[in-house]
Amino acid sequence: MSPAKTIRAPFACALSAALAVSACATGRHVDLDDVFAHQEEWPLVADPEEATGELCADEPGCVQAYTTAGADFLRFGSEEEAERAAAAAGDPVHRSGTTVIRFTDDSLIPEEREAVADWFDYNFVADTDLDEVFAEEVTGFYLQSDPREATGELCGEEFDCVQAYTTDQADYLRFESPEQAGDAAARIGADAHLSNYIVVRFTDPELTGEQRAKIAESIDGIHDSDAG
Repeated sequence: MSPAKTIRAPFACALSAALAVSACATGRHVDLDDVFAHQEEWPLVADPEEATGELCADEPGCVQAYTTAGADFLRFGSEEEAERAAAAAGDPVHRSGTTVIRFTDDSLIPEEREAVADWFDYNFVADTDLDEVFAEEVTGFYLQSDPREATGELCGEEFDCVQAYTTDQADYLRFESPEQAGDAAARIGADAHLSNYIVVRFTDPELTGEQRAKIAESIDGIHDSDAG
């Protein structure tokens, strides 16, 4: 998959600290504009700095490196060299193709480290140039990338929805009532997740079951937060 240039912030109030809250609207009047409005820098990989000279000096086969607030990213000439470096570093570390992510912030919980690893694995190919990874500010949830308002496109003949957004992974459709949303989810079938009066329609065939579950949990959290 090609590198994703804009990775936006998560929107669930109920997710772990790994996916920091961006929008917590109230009750049945959740507006998708609020859900997708926030584009804050993702603290887990904030403040990236090129660090090849510093980090590759003692790493055989290392050809490029960046350091961020929470982790070092080291790219090697081959997957074999990356694998050896990951084994030598020990935990907490994650290897993705020729890149080794070495977590440096001891305060990161396992879910936060997993979120960084999942973001990198999902968005970048095995031998991605780290300059491309950090060319633009990373702003959060890798399963909500490139959100675009799409009411005119999605709400019409196909769905009687009142508001819609689309991302690289799913369409988000808001209806006037939970009953209308339920009818639409039933028509969509296995690719739908119903959350009150919002329907998520999964569009990326590469999504795993676990990734679909994370997207569903994020939108469910908007409603759950108001119940508390």
